[in-house]
Amino acid sequence: MKSIECLSLAKHVSQMLTESPLGDIRGAHAEFEQVTAELGKARLARERASAALSLASARVRDATPSMAEQCKRARALLVVEGVPLAPHAADTGETPRSLLARAEVLLEHGTATGVKLPALVAQRDRFHDAVAARAAARASKHEAAVALRAAVERWTDASVALRRSVEGVLRRQGLKKADLKQRLESYFPKRGRRSAAEPSQPQAPGAPGPEAKPGT
Repeated sequence: MKSIECLSLAKHVSQMLTESPLGDIRGAHAEFEQVTAELGKARLARERASAALSLASARVRDATPSMAEQCKRARALLVVEGVPLAPHAADTGETPRSLLARAEVLLEHGTATGVKLPALVAQRDRFHDAVAARAAARASKHEAAVALRAAVERWTDASVALRRSVEGVLRRQGLKKADLKQRLESYFPKRGRRSAAEPSQPQAPGAPGPEAKPGT
């Protein structure tokens, strides 16, 4: 079940237990409310991590043309200064990795021949920082996604425990078979039959919409 579906069901269950309270379920209900709150926080953290990765990726994307241009200018300056360049120094690849590698080759030639390339050094440092920030953001998103899946699992366990507690109370009230099933489903409706609205969860700017993978 997706995290948004878990939170929607939790909202419905809490509303039903408020409108039609049952005794002897306080422990299970309290645990359910606690893990629901943790799930909400984990989902928000994952959305914020996704937004941070989107921003970091945009910075790398926007800086790539400038990095490529500085490499071209540095190479041209070295050629003008009569510095012999190996073929790989003229590599036309423009992925972040290839650009950083090209910059290092050009800077090595500059250092070896005494040709200063301050603009390339500055651009290389900024670009390197942007690429490193993107890698860190990607790792943070992965960690947040793992934490969210764990939170969904804890919520599922607490939901099962609460459902069993509710069922036990209903059975002690004398409900059986169809009546028991109908009453139980009023508290824990099946997916697709819920009428409760989806909860409005706070989202960070630029965060993605509904998750595309189960359990997220």
